[in-house]
Amino acid sequence: MTHAIEIQNLTKIFRPGTSLLNFFSHTRQFSKRVWALNRVNLNVRQGEVFALLGPNGAGKTTLIKILSSLILPDRGNARIYGYDIQRETQRAKKFLSVVVGDERSFYWRLTGRQNLEFFATLYGYPNKTIRERIKKVANFFEIPDLDIRFQEYSTGTKYRLALARSFLSDAKLLFMDEPTRSLDYNAATRLRRLITDRFKKDPELTVFFSTHILQEAEQIADRIAIINHGRIKCCGTLEELRHLAGNPNASLEEIFELATRPYMKREEAHVPA
Repeated sequence: MTHAIEIQNLTKIFRPGTSLLNFFSHTRQFSKRVWALNRVNLNVRQGEVFALLGPNGAGKTTLIKILSSLILPDRGNARIYGYDIQRETQRAKKFLSVVVGDERSFYWRLTGRQNLEFFATLYGYPNKTIRERIKKVANFFEIPDLDIRFQEYSTGTKYRLALARSFLSDAKLLFMDEPTRSLDYNAATRLRRLITDRFKKDPELTVFFSTHILQEAEQIADRIAIINHGRIKCCGTLEELRHLAGNPNASLEEIFELATRPYMKREEAHVPA
C-alpha cells in the first residue's frame, strides 16, 4: 500500500525568546521549552481523507507546517511520497499544496483571474495552458466571477480561490489547516460536500486536514488521529477508535474526551496504518 505521508518520531520544541527582561527574571522564562510535537508517528495512505483532530494548541498547525516544509523539526523525519522533507525538500514539495483559512498570499487589489494567472506563471506554464487550467479549476470550485477584485469576494469565495490555486499545479497531497474556521455555516457546508462528493472520488488525491470540530472529522474523514499536547493519542477509523476506547457504541465526542483527559498515560494508542 502506497503512503502519501510517513512520519517517524517527529519532534518540535519551541523556546521562548531570551529578552533582557527574561534574562534578569528570577523565573528564568527563557529556559522553559514548549513541546509542540513530541515523537509523533503517523502514516497516511494515498487517496484517503485524513483528519487531525485536537483542541487548540495541540500541535495541529505545527505538524502541517513541518510536513509542508514551512518550518523544520528538531528531531525525527517525515516523507512525502517517499521523499524526505528535509533532504529532498524540493522533490517532496512538488507533490503537495497548502490551503489555510486565513489567506494572506493573494493580492487584494488584483482580480481573482489575475491572481490565479500570477500563481500559474510561477509553475512555468505557457499562456494557453494557464487559461485552460484557470477555467478548469474555476468551474470545479464553482467560482462565480473571476473578474472582480479579490478584496470584494466573500470569505467563502476567497477560500474557494485558495483551493483553486492549489489545484493549478499537479499536487497529489492537499493540506488544509482548520479549513472551515473562518467560513459561515453555508460556506462550510459546501466545502465539506466538496470534499466528500469530489475529492474522495479521486484515488490519486490525498487530503490531510486539521480541525477541532468533531462532527467535521466524523463526517468527511476516512481515518482520524487525535493529537493533544503534541502527542498522537490514537489513530484509526471510527470503528477502530471505538475498539481502542473499549466501547463499540462510543461517540467520537466520548472518544475525544477520553483521549484528551489530562491524567491519561503518556503512551500513545495507535492503530497501524
